[in-house]
Amino acid sequence: TIWIVATGQFRWPTLFLAMAMMGAIGFGITGGYHRLFSHRSYEARWPYRLAVLLLGAAAFQNSARKWCADHRLHHRHTDRDKDPYNIQKGMWHAHMGWILSNEGDGRVIDNVADLDADPLIRFQHRFYIPIAAVISFVLPAAIASLWGDPWGGLIVAGFLRLVAVHHSTFAINSFCHFVGRQPYSDENSARDSWLLAFLTNGEGFHNFHHVFQADYRNGHRSYHWDPTKWLIAASSWIGLTKNLRRTNPAKILKARLRMEQKRLVERVSAVRSDGANAGLEWVEPARRRVEVAHARYLSAREELRSARLQRMDQMSDRVRELKEELRRTRIEFSIAREEWNGLLRQVPALA
Repeated sequence: TIWIVATGQFRWPTLFLAMAMMGAIGFGITGGYHRLFSHRSYEARWPYRLAVLLLGAAAFQNSARKWCADHRLHHRHTDRDKDPYNIQKGMWHAHMGWILSNEGDGRVIDNVADLDADPLIRFQHRFYIPIAAVISFVLPAAIASLWGDPWGGLIVAGFLRLVAVHHSTFAINSFCHFVGRQPYSDENSARDSWLLAFLTNGEGFHNFHHVFQADYRNGHRSYHWDPTKWLIAASSWIGLTKNLRRTNPAKILKARLRMEQKRLVERVSAVRSDGANAGLEWVEPARRRVEVAHARYLSAREELRSARLQRMDQMSDRVRELKEELRRTRIEFSIAREEWNGLLRQVPALA
């Protein structure tokens, strides 16, 4: 790449090709290997499965069968010895040292029986290397030759792009288990990082993912940067994907509130001279008020949605009642949540 730039052979179309291939091949890993095959968070028709298998192979991160076997072990044994990229063994090991070691040599793969039933996955596993070589190197060189830059296509859109995809994926295994926030659980080292989400098609919301790994979204809020979930959802609109699994919002809120409660008690105990957390009997009722108000709001929203699906007259008394109920429960939830947030902000004074 340095030689290409230094000799004035750099071509902007080749850089755009590299970026497009990085996005597409990255989706083969995030939307295919990870969310579709490893976690079964949604279903897909065969053309879609074939596409992500071909793109995923081009990332040169093993066949889908082997990649998913390692990833399922990671979730089952996070931070323990059987975790292939265990962060407890250090950043280098979690990032790429585990790939260079021989710890997994000869290991029997026995956790992907469901994948072995798919003939497309068996095909990709058998012909992984030639598929990867053609898509990762031959294809970009051929495309770039259209504007007279086959070597640039091979080096920039091939090898340089490959390195970028590798390290963006590896960063989830290393940095997202080392830096970031833990809003939903601290039972393992997984953390959320907006920066890593931006660099990895949305995979950076890793703390959420470890708690709710069956969800097809890593960034569950509408404003979370997660292009992978948007592409999966868009594919469902044209019938390529279906049965997209979403975590119940009440479960997400409950996990977040319990983590906030735990940290609140820890902070109060830390500033008390005796280390006690007595006098915090108001914490549990306040949290429960938020959960109950949220449950009522979700119930009212679902009732109104059902009424609309039944094509009720928008001016009917029942629909007006449901709209009023939704408005009231939304206000109740907002008040309860603000009360809870106020308590969190007052912790130093309360202690």
